[in-house]
Amino acid sequence: MAYSIEAAKVSGLFDRIIVSSDDLEILDTAVHYGAEPFDRPPELARDDVGTYDVTRETFMALDGWRDVGRVCCIYATAPMLDITDLQLGRHYLERKPMGHVISACYPHTYDAAQFYWSHAMSLVHRENYFGPGTTLLPVMPERVCDINTPKDFHQALIMYSMLHNVPVNMEEIIK
Repeated sequence: MAYSIEAAKVSGLFDRIIVSSDDLEILDTAVHYGAEPFDRPPELARDDVGTYDVTRETFMALDGWRDVGRVCCIYATAPMLDITDLQLGRHYLERKPMGHVISACYPHTYDAAQFYWSHAMSLVHRENYFGPGTTLLPVMPERVCDINTPKDFHQALIMYSMLHNVPVNMEEIIK
């Protein structure tokens, strides 16, 4: 999560960085790294609730949401997120009247699980992430690892190490 928060801060694209969770430890960590916590209500914290609904409902629960033009959901599990991709995603979105821009693994074009840019009104009007108003932004496969399991985490550590030429001490990580 710290990597995603730091990428958002360094990008210079965001007025607010908000972390939505029902876990107090995650929210405390978010504050530690400079993000605003949003205590996600139980109905949005179930396994059957998708990213779109969490993003939409979190956004619409914020004070001043009607004055927002764009929203970006950055996955907490995207340590190889490139700031240039975030900037390019916003640039693509600004060229469209409505819709979304989603990071996609190139050349296979599946969801890269890094970020979703949206026009705020596309969320308000429930325009689906994966509809005709969506643009896919290609992300190179060496920067894509959707982290859902311990095996995914291990793979992401190896990829991060190779991408940034940083040694990873797996024994230290496992502790």
